[in-house]
Amino acid sequence: MEQPVYKVFDENPAAYDAWYDSAQGRPLYESELQALRPLLANLHRPWLEVGAGTGRFAEALKIDYASDPAAGALNIAQSRGVPSVAAWGQQLPFPDNSMGAVLVIYALPFAGDQEGLIRESSRVIASGGHLVLGVVPFESEWGKYYSAKASSKDSFFAGAIFLSLHNVLDMSKRAGFDLDDARSTLYQSPRSETFQKENLENGADPVAGFVALRLIKSR
Repeated sequence: MEQPVYKVFDENPAAYDAWYDSAQGRPLYESELQALRPLLANLHRPWLEVGAGTGRFAEALKIDYASDPAAGALNIAQSRGVPSVAAWGQQLPFPDNSMGAVLVIYALPFAGDQEGLIRESSRVIASGGHLVLGVVPFESEWGKYYSAKASSKDSFFAGAIFLSLHNVLDMSKRAGFDLDDARSTLYQSPRSETFQKENLENGADPVAGFVALRLIKSR
């Protein structure tokens, strides 16, 4: 299967990574971490983040392993002490049933075969383990904003395809996962000049700019 290549993450990973420390990026990043953390409580280890990029989330959430196809981004992840391997999300170099949880925080829109990535995550997750997804729903203001950037080859969102929350849950169901818990955040406009860290809403809200889903492997 031919895989898409996103050279911008290889060629300019430092610029991508620096955004998380910027005045705009930091409050959004902290809001997303706040949504993810309660869903990780008491999950069995080890944990793997697929599409971990520069390792920002993997380091902060104390994830055990990380994978990404972009070598430039992985070099930064490894400098953070995150054990990392170069791999596509649809072809993970891990044995069946070897992970207690797999996290896919921002990689899903960049996967050429999104459902294939979820199926491959299911393969490496042990029975009763969990898949944790970070979703930017297409129907949200943020989803539409990022989708508009996807047509620019120089954008970090080049080629990204954002799905509706309903579609993500449907494909997860087909891969053998049931929704277990969810948190939603990022209701401020992506066109704001400044951003603030936001509080959480319980549940999966399709108009939120970031929805963290915890799904349990049921079959």
